[in-house]
Amino acid sequence: MKTLLERKREPILVIDIGGTYFRYALYSPENNSLSSVQRELIPNFTNTPYVKIEELQKKLITKIVQLVVQTKKNIPTLSRVGISFPSAITPKGVTYLVPTLWGREGGNFPILQILSHEIPEISWLVENDITAATERYVAHYAKKNIDYLGVFTISSGVGNKIYDMRRKILLLNNMGFGGEIGHATLDFSDTAPLCDCGAKGHLGALASGRAIERTIREYSLKHPQEYEMSGLSKLSVQAQNITSTHIVQAINQGDSYCLHLLDNATRYLAVVFSIFYHGIGVDKFVIIGGFANACGLMFQKSIVKNMQKIGYMAKHNDEIESMVDIGINDGNDCLHGVGILVSRRWNNEVN
Repeated sequence: MKTLLERKREPILVIDIGGTYFRYALYSPENNSLSSVQRELIPNFTNTPYVKIEELQKKLITKIVQLVVQTKKNIPTLSRVGISFPSAITPKGVTYLVPTLWGREGGNFPILQILSHEIPEISWLVENDITAATERYVAHYAKKNIDYLGVFTISSGVGNKIYDMRRKILLLNNMGFGGEIGHATLDFSDTAPLCDCGAKGHLGALASGRAIERTIREYSLKHPQEYEMSGLSKLSVQAQNITSTHIVQAINQGDSYCLHLLDNATRYLAVVFSIFYHGIGVDKFVIIGGFANACGLMFQKSIVKNMQKIGYMAKHNDEIESMVDIGINDGNDCLHGVGILVSRRWNNEVN
């Protein structure tokens, strides 16, 4: 019979379900580290549009269950699994809409109940992905003089969380909602782009990695002469074949064409940051997510430039620059964070 201390040290299977990738690893509570990190493309409503949402949901559950079963063969004592999920989650583990994964369908999915029924001997935790990722940065900035920490992901969609560093609480309502800033409407024009959720003009349709890819591709098709003069055209000869990989590469090469279009997107983020700063006093913004992290300092410079154009009360330009950091570029924020959350919950239960 293992002692409580020995059980505390047992690895946790952590899973990060995103709009594009399915990541998983083993998390060590003892030294806050990951091992056996894996990443796979995930079927979603854009890359498998012919598959019904119900079938996509079934495939996802099957994939999770198979992964847990396989992991238990290698680690028979496995008893805890943490999952970060790209949706607001109720305290009972029911999702709201999951636009980056299932578009405008598939909401109110009782993922925790289903998984608990499939493998009842496992202690499951399902948490919003940005809530999980925020935990990693709360620890990272714990000794800094910060009042409110804002963590924003720019990947398939846009999401956020605000953490009160003084009171050590995440700002959520009693239904677990708070941080779906990607679904705030910023473009009210008739030509506003569609969000994955089906609504028009949302932040996620204007400034996510998926949105920037679509916008640059559409602009390039409409302005072929500009496109042909750009560095981007050397990476993708045909505009209709432009991918986010091409765009990231062009941005990091300093292509003025892509940087200009990136600035057009990050101005929306600068406005949102201004609202959080002036509204509740968020004094540190951390930008995470595959697209933003891949662009790195170029993304940071773009948004800071727009923030400085807008102006932030009581902040000089150099102070505005210090308000924005790019997160750790390893793709593992949610895996680390959900591991921290599972470990903390277990510690609270046994103490």
